[in-house]
Amino acid sequence: MTAKSLRRTAIAAAAAIAVVIVTLRTPGSPPAVSHLDVVNRSEYTVTVRVRGADGDGAVYLGSAQKQATTRFDAIADQGARWRFSAAAQGAEAGEWAVSRLQLERAGWRVVIPPQIAEYLRRLGLPPTP
Repeated sequence: MTAKSLRRTAIAAAAAIAVVIVTLRTPGSPPAVSHLDVVNRSEYTVTVRVRGADGDGAVYLGSAQKQATTRFDAIADQGARWRFSAAAQGAEAGEWAVSRLQLERAGWRVVIPPQIAEYLRRLGLPPTP
């Protein structure tokens, strides 16, 4: 192969890769944040969900481990107001809201409020082993 044909092949390959990348980025897909750290200072492992201010389409994040910070990756952006809900051991434990601006300023870190664990204690639920 000549240098000219190698250059053409390289340009064609780069163009093909660019087409694949553009195709994979679907214009209708919602924007996402790279990660969200959920701080759980309680003695309960808590299931966390989040939804936007409109209340539609709650997104299940997962389990925030007791007395730990749990990272969740690639979270759909919930807009200007993020509404979180928590549950443990089959019991709904409460909700709280945080603005997107607060989350950005905190480095995409949210703390589960102490009222969540207080409510679970009032229900008589034992700490997560």
